[in-house]
Amino acid sequence: MQQTRIQTFIHLFRTQQVKSQLYRDFIQLTIGSVMCILIFCILETIFYFTIPVRSGLVELFLLLFMSFLLYFLLRAYLNIKSIFNNCSNHSLARSFKHRAPFIGDRLLNALQLEEALEEMEIGKDLAEYAVQKINMELNTVPVSSLFSGGAFLFFFSKKIF
Repeated sequence: MQQTRIQTFIHLFRTQQVKSQLYRDFIQLTIGSVMCILIFCILETIFYFTIPVRSGLVELFLLLFMSFLLYFLLRAYLNIKSIFNNCSNHSLARSFKHRAPFIGDRLLNALQLEEALEEMEIGKDLAEYAVQKINMELNTVPVSSLFSGGAFLFFFSKKIF
């Protein structure tokens, strides 16, 4: 099935949300890892661990680090593909109204109209007009409003992706 303009826009919003969540997760993982390594170093200077204890701590750290990394990547994959319907088009359209109040609920209404357009018999031309009007308004939405996070994260989103 070919995606319409509204569905394409919502998919773009989904990918930007997943990217921003992934950036936040990576930053938190980095900060947590640095703090954990510093705590291990402080404990090592105080207690002077034996080699088996050190290797156990390193293995524990690597296990936790890789587990969190795998979890973040798996969550991003499931969200971007909308598997298990955890990032459905309807929920994203509902959450987008907080970012662009000038579109508001009309995006969700247009999405619902667009999905029911083929089955409509009465009022089809009015529904098509409403969908076209939302499509024109979506062209005016700046891409920067789709990305969650501060200017720091938005700067990196343009450089990396």
